[in-house]
Amino acid sequence: MIKIKVPEMTEPVFEVNKEISVTGMMQLIDLNGTKVNFQSEFTISTKDPSKKILIAIVNQDQLDNGDIQFEPSEDGGKFSRRITYQQNRHLNHFIALKKIDKEETPVECNVIVRLRDLGVIKEMKEPEKREREMPIENKERERNDRNNENDRNGNEKLNGGMDPNVRNQLSQQLSSLRNNPEYYTKDSYPPPQNNQNTQNNQNTQNIQNTQNQNKKKPNPNIPPNRPLTFQEKLKADPYYLVGIITLILFVILLSYKFMRK
Repeated sequence: MIKIKVPEMTEPVFEVNKEISVTGMMQLIDLNGTKVNFQSEFTISTKDPSKKILIAIVNQDQLDNGDIQFEPSEDGGKFSRRITYQQNRHLNHFIALKKIDKEETPVECNVIVRLRDLGVIKEMKEPEKREREMPIENKERERNDRNNENDRNGNEKLNGGMDPNVRNQLSQQLSSLRNNPEYYTKDSYPPPQNNQNTQNNQNTQNIQNTQNQNKKKPNPNIPPNRPLTFQEKLKADPYYLVGIITLILFVILLSYKFMRK
């Protein structure tokens, strides 16, 4: 991921103006405080233009490793630098100061620091960065290449990556199946039922129809308008006998209860 942000002049600037006495012992001046991404400008000037001091710009990692590279101030006792840090990770930066000579008298200096907060850095993908940096005709060419590749990938997904010859053979087989009279689809008519279940259902229906016909069929030996005798009623309706037997048992049971009383 490439991180790029252009500082805006409308962002607030924090300025620090202070006086400091530089001695032979190294002193540190903070450049960014709690700011993560920043731009800092500073100017150091000695009150006595004939005096020079040693100055270094270091971060916390360099301090921890002891990697400090001093350089002397310019003629006239001035030293100015600008620092821009955009790593989206907080890292303290400092100005390191100390005297050149070993005299005990300190060198009085004025220090002005201007700090600008660069805020959050937007992340940019690598292809977008390359497109921003390349010429216009190359941008158009690369964009067309990406679109063509996406179209090819989309067509391969639609076709399933199938060989054209195989696809043609399958199409022909499907056409022959559709011409077959036994071929059917879900929308044409329902699929045939199981043969065994169909036969069983047909047999059950035939038995029921036969029983119903036997019940309704009249006896040819009995005239239609003559009342039935007791025996004929028993032969015609078996439930008639069951009803008589039930009535007799009920009468016997009732008589038995009265006799016990």
